[in-house]
Amino acid sequence: MGNMFLGFPVPRAKIADMITGSAAPLFPYADILFHTNFDSLDGFGKVEEGAGTITLSFDYVQLSIGTEAADVVTLVKAPAYPYLESTWDKRRKMQTALFADLQSGVTGYTYIGVGDPDENMFVGFGIANGSLNALSIDAGGMEAHTIADWTTPGLQAALLRFDFDPPAYPKFYLDDVLVYTATTRKPTGTDGANVWLYWNMSHALGGSAMLTYLSEFMFYQRQE
Repeated sequence: MGNMFLGFPVPRAKIADMITGSAAPLFPYADILFHTNFDSLDGFGKVEEGAGTITLSFDYVQLSIGTEAADVVTLVKAPAYPYLESTWDKRRKMQTALFADLQSGVTGYTYIGVGDPDENMFVGFGIANGSLNALSIDAGGMEAHTIADWTTPGLQAALLRFDFDPPAYPKFYLDDVLVYTATTRKPTGTDGANVWLYWNMSHALGGSAMLTYLSEFMFYQRQE
């Protein structure tokens, strides 16, 4: 007859496994998966400076900046004490559908991806002076490669995805087509690795207004 363990009959051999640690772990290869449809912004870090604003609608979240250099807006998901270690040394993926309303002049800057550019550890995408770019940043600097010409004012849309499987360099996809593989820069270690979403808009010296929209964002890190 089994022993009573936490109210359930458990065979004696199973209890022995639990005590000695020989039983298989509950989640042997638990991966990190962060997926949001932005039903709420609770749990996100938010910065709104000048005319920078974050607007949550029922079907998207919008970041916008005005025309001044002081206009900055940032939305971040960065767990401070995750159970599983966030690291650049394991396979990581990101995907989202980005909509950008580029006003006349197209002079703003946008980052959207994983990591923290301020810590020189980031993989993702950026809009700068009318170009959509693949970005890979490490302690040695930034590698930026233009993957689309967005100099024409108006609404732009793109399916964005990267696949970073160290020791290989990050691969970047636009509308599900591989468009670039980084060659010189790739993050390593843990600095900035706990930033699962980094979305920022700003001006260097002021310029045209910009709006960007997301309805869904996904980040994955393999643990095995």
